[in-house]
Amino acid sequence: MTTDRDKHKEFWLELLETGNGEKECQRSWNVYCNWRYGSQFDRLIPLEQIKELWRRLGISSNSGEEQKRLNSVVASTVGDHPEWPKDSSRPVESFMDFRGQKTFQNNISFAGRVLIGADFRGVVFEGWADFRGTVFLGLTRFDGARFEGREPMQSASHGVVSFERSTFHNTAYFNRVQFPHVTRFDKATFNSAVYCREAKFSSSSRVGGAVFRRAQFRTLSDFSETDFEVPVGMENVKFHGEAKFTETRFRAESRFNNTKFQNTTSFRGATFGKPPKFFNTDIREDVNFNGIDWSGAEQSYSHWLHREGDPDSIVEDAEDAIRAWDRLALIMGSQEKLAERHVFHRLKMRAQRQRDGTIPLSAANWLYDVLSGCGWRFGRALAWWICHIAVGAVILADGWPAVPNSLAVSLANSLDFLRLGSRVVICMMRNTLSKGPPVILTGCSL
Repeated sequence: MTTDRDKHKEFWLELLETGNGEKECQRSWNVYCNWRYGSQFDRLIPLEQIKELWRRLGISSNSGEEQKRLNSVVASTVGDHPEWPKDSSRPVESFMDFRGQKTFQNNISFAGRVLIGADFRGVVFEGWADFRGTVFLGLTRFDGARFEGREPMQSASHGVVSFERSTFHNTAYFNRVQFPHVTRFDKATFNSAVYCREAKFSSSSRVGGAVFRRAQFRTLSDFSETDFEVPVGMENVKFHGEAKFTETRFRAESRFNNTKFQNTTSFRGATFGKPPKFFNTDIREDVNFNGIDWSGAEQSYSHWLHREGDPDSIVEDAEDAIRAWDRLALIMGSQEKLAERHVFHRLKMRAQRQRDGTIPLSAANWLYDVLSGCGWRFGRALAWWICHIAVGAVILADGWPAVPNSLAVSLANSLDFLRLGSRVVICMMRNTLSKGPPVILTGCSL
């Protein structure tokens, strides 16, 4: 039994290929949307944006001949035109509903088109998927979709799936989406919230990446618990609203250079496979780096774990890590976040140790870390100081009766800068005649 949703889905797929060549197909789609639903767009976006949209797409209201052609070719082939939802009190949802398609076995292109309430939940894309320059109106849903294509588009630089220069005017959902090894969101604009929770950017080859260069997130952007197996490029991105990377896994390189975080930002509990790069990055005070285990990032340039690797590459990786940690320490220091600053300072000191190898300077670096946590662990430093006094007392003591005196001597020596020895001098000597206990002489000097 054919449902209205299936019927409408067939209509949109038919319209998608109406025309000779990609450019004509794009125009046919957009002319149809302007003709049938243009009067309803003021419920989705402001009037100024509507005018700019049609101007950019080169569509005018004087398209009578094209409208007649579309009416005869498309509607007569598929059936009645999809009707605009009666309930327009909220953003349009699932108007262009492709869930019944289940799988796009071939390459598919929605590039340069206006999509209204696009719903691709659970859809599998087995070829490349092109959404470059697509305008999404109403709610956009890709929850649970899988992009399984392996071969990139005609121009490999466009990736396997691309949302380059696309615009999302209402909330977009990419929760639990499986992306391919090359995914692009370059210059994409999210005018409303975007949810990309528990998504996975997988890697099926050595060459891959998730690219968000120059993207703009106007409100909330939620990447919590997302798994990036591929390098992440978020250079020159603007996060105007809250940015969430809570428990996000960056297994490869992550770059946030020249990016602006203008609101609350959270990396709490995130995982980094390599030191993240935040060069020339603007981060506001409300940033959270708590609960992060940086051991994975440190292992990426560990001298001991990569003994079989190229020594020069190990040194180069360690030097890159030093620069990355140093930059994060400077950012935290400028915001007077002393605890966070010292975390990155310690990571920098350890990276220097990996770079220098087994030399006296590295040994001193290691000792500084072990004894005091690079000057931050007060409890550890105090414990070592007490142990130092106790060891000194054991060396000086000559039997249990002498322990108090030897502790005093060891304490005075450890606090020599207070000149305690000028006022209290403990003479450790035995009376050869009486063989009595040591004698404490106060107010004398040796």
